[in-house]
Amino acid sequence: MSDFEKVRQFTYLNADNVDRYRRIMRFFYLQNQRMNNLLYKEDILKGVHMSGLSEYTTNQLDNDLSGLVEWGNLQVQQEMSQPKTIEEYRNKHFRYQITTVGIEIEEFIQALPEEDDNTSDLDSHMFKRFLESLKIINSLSNQDLLDGWDDLQTRFDKIRKNATGYIAYLTSSRVEDLMQTTEFLVYKLKFVKYLREFIRSMQQTSIKISLALNSVSQDTITNIVKLQEIHESNKLSLGQQNIEGVEKRVRDTWKFMCYWFMDTDSRESEYTNLISQTNEAMSRVTNIIQAITESNLQYHSRSKDYLKIAEWFQVLVDSDESEEKSFFKANKLSATLFGASKTRHIQSCNMDVTSQLDDIWKMTVPTTSLTSKSRKNRPRVANKSFIINSERQEVVRKRKLEERNKNQQLWNSYLKNGELVLSDNNHLPKQIRRELIRYFSIAIMTTNHRVSTQLGWIFEIEINPEKKVTIEFDDGYLTLPDAKFKIVEGIA
Repeated sequence: MSDFEKVRQFTYLNADNVDRYRRIMRFFYLQNQRMNNLLYKEDILKGVHMSGLSEYTTNQLDNDLSGLVEWGNLQVQQEMSQPKTIEEYRNKHFRYQITTVGIEIEEFIQALPEEDDNTSDLDSHMFKRFLESLKIINSLSNQDLLDGWDDLQTRFDKIRKNATGYIAYLTSSRVEDLMQTTEFLVYKLKFVKYLREFIRSMQQTSIKISLALNSVSQDTITNIVKLQEIHESNKLSLGQQNIEGVEKRVRDTWKFMCYWFMDTDSRESEYTNLISQTNEAMSRVTNIIQAITESNLQYHSRSKDYLKIAEWFQVLVDSDESEEKSFFKANKLSATLFGASKTRHIQSCNMDVTSQLDDIWKMTVPTTSLTSKSRKNRPRVANKSFIINSERQEVVRKRKLEERNKNQQLWNSYLKNGELVLSDNNHLPKQIRRELIRYFSIAIMTTNHRVSTQLGWIFEIEINPEKKVTIEFDDGYLTLPDAKFKIVEGIA
């Protein structure tokens, strides 16, 4: 079948008599779950009647079974035994069985309602089990290697599906609406703790997974391809076996695993995206919780204030004073609480006061120019030209160039033939340590372990995770895996 050809096995889902077809296929699927694969027509008819379609006839069943067989959902098998009666010949001469594609379609249909409500999860233990399988893959051989590869694919597929489902759940409108409700406050601590523990655990395993992926040799992948090809060729199949596509499938799967966990120069990995989405979700949850809490507290506080203010006004209303006097006091209270209803703000320049003892009438009255608020009468602001300060730029350029030359001389003093091996150096300056850590972190997350430097070099970093080295710096000690920094582009 072509990649873009119509899938005829799905025809019964959109046919005119879809209700009858669905009942028949569901009955076949349930019987297959009970290991009852081959069914007679009378058993099928009884099963359809039990599903609620009591007026279903034998002629309708014959037509429906013929259609399902033609579409590839069922397959028919003729019995070898000789029928003894006409009724036996009609009803039990053929037995029907659901095909593999039919089973997959029914399983897919049954899983659809669950998929809508499925939130998946962020179980950090899945990543640890994936790491365990990855660490031992190099040491396996023969059937153990093939089993290890299948186990690795299964665990990776579960990680991928759960992560994708959980991100879709976090970014869905349903969760967004749920977060806006006050009922969500009950689950806030549990939800935020769940996300924080996942991020903390992932930060501990991310570098280990990257190192383990890089440690898997190409010979191991080649052996997996050969074993998979042998396994495919040994399968008992009457159809044509596609062994040529095994190598491409295995290598593409391995490449996708590496891309899922490690960043490249062109894009971030799915793992990085997962951490970013989780951090963003945690920030969004925290902000929403804070907004809801502040809103509730503010409303609660204001309600008490308004009740107290109402009591003050009620005291004025209940007083024995005249209505005019009470109204005057109420206006004063309102102005004190809420401010004057109509105010005019007048500003003036600082007055020229020669002495604090001068009479106010003797002070010079400043003149304030009132400008029009119309856009047409506003004064135009002249554009100021940009002045290039060449001297200042030259000073900054020389300073930066001197710093770069000093840094390059510092590196050259520790490079031997364009290489720096950590285990060969017991002491390094603090400035090199900052750059080493940055280059080391970038190289771990890239597939080719190359990183560009500010000195115009490109380092290729070979990491030996099994050997640890401790280097003394000016302000302390640092223990990390041994590595060799080699200049592959640029001149040292």
